[in-house]
Amino acid sequence: MRKHADDLGLLILALWLVLAAACGSDDAEATAGGDVDLAAAIEAEGFDVAEGRNIPFAFPEDCAALPSCYSGNSTSPYAFFGVPPAPGAAPLSDVGGFETAEDGVAVAFQLRPDEVVIYTGRTSPRAAYFSYAPYLFGRHDNGTLVDLFASLGDALNQTNIAVGDADSPFGAEVAVIVTAHAGLAERAKGWLTDAGIDPDQQNLMVLPSDIARLGDEPGVSDVLLVLQRFALFDDPEEGQAYLDAPTARVLRITPEQPLEPDPIATPPRVMRTSGNSESHLSAALDELEQAIQQAHGSGGEVIELLSAQGVGLAIEPQRCIDNLTPCQGEVSDTTYSAGPRSFIIGQTPNRLAADSGDYFMIYGVNHEATGNAIYSNVVVQNANRQAGIAALTSREMAGSTDAYLPDHPDADQLFAAKVARDCAQQDHCIEVPTGFPGIDPDEDIMFLGRSYIKPGTSVAPAASDLLTERVLRFAAP
Repeated sequence: MRKHADDLGLLILALWLVLAAACGSDDAEATAGGDVDLAAAIEAEGFDVAEGRNIPFAFPEDCAALPSCYSGNSTSPYAFFGVPPAPGAAPLSDVGGFETAEDGVAVAFQLRPDEVVIYTGRTSPRAAYFSYAPYLFGRHDNGTLVDLFASLGDALNQTNIAVGDADSPFGAEVAVIVTAHAGLAERAKGWLTDAGIDPDQQNLMVLPSDIARLGDEPGVSDVLLVLQRFALFDDPEEGQAYLDAPTARVLRITPEQPLEPDPIATPPRVMRTSGNSESHLSAALDELEQAIQQAHGSGGEVIELLSAQGVGLAIEPQRCIDNLTPCQGEVSDTTYSAGPRSFIIGQTPNRLAADSGDYFMIYGVNHEATGNAIYSNVVVQNANRQAGIAALTSREMAGSTDAYLPDHPDADQLFAAKVARDCAQQDHCIEVPTGFPGIDPDEDIMFLGRSYIKPGTSVAPAASDLLTERVLRFAAP
């Protein structure tokens, strides 16, 4: 019997998703590069090689059948490393709503400490953001699998992924080696080099043996997952083609004879740096709030959100693992805010009536405009399904405060958006339909803020530097 995260734990964020078995590459036999057949070369050295595939996930469509969408970001498609079971091992049954394909390939997998998963392919076409991140997806507790979705290391993204001498991190050939075994990591690098992947294009994703309970013992070993994120392709058609026909290859490599443990030292997390505080915009944000109240007839109810600092405490990955609490797919290169606070702590529902006179105004700082993020957004989420259904991105925030703060010197660093059932062609308005993907009048709404990668670093901005988004609710008379 599966133990699901308490609905209140949906406070945070982040992601995600379903396995579509038919989405794999039709080019599974392609070599990694050069003239050497990678799988054959590995098998010749006394290893079993099982073929998996890259599995794209369209959000929110592909989570329609899931009990939870794991706070997926409505402006982000996703993909997974689809990993087959070890030779002779039974595949995991459906975990967290993710299907296991007929051939045993699954999004959620277990891995022995003497196995390695190798991914080869090309990175995202040009986009605002992409990343690869490893997760401890579930841990067994007295026979029950507990949802954790806690990251096991920092994300590989466009700022830190090794792409050799490629001109850009986008569209570059790369390999990702996923393992806890130092000796196997070195052998994998050699196999890839022989197959034509330059060492400077190879990336090691360490599974920390001191954190993850590695193995393939049913009901005991941890369940893992590797998630890819994408956001705002420069050319949407090119991005969709990349997702629709993935040419990436995923191999699970198992020694024919078990190897002695050889754990890799757990890499330290990259620290987030402060020093670009948005506090100087507090007064301007107060002015924006007053202007919104006046423009909308006053009487707007203030709805408090949980700050990025508060959310960060709740979804710190080691704390989630130690306490067996949900981390909701957090990732090291993203800072989150969420709310309403009163809904999160279970005090009050937060719903949007069918009446078009009932609406919210969400406003705050454009964290990209302040230089704290390469891209940010605010997402309206179906709290019951944990599904982001619509968003306003930092690229769309320009001009959104003109009606409230004309000629204000800080207006270009702020944003304001209406959240309503019917936007009636209004600019800077997030429309909330009913049904799926949408939010019915008897379902609760959450608001999530995300800030991706502080410029000049590989991780998220420091939560202490960010001003929290604000919300006003205006009820129909």
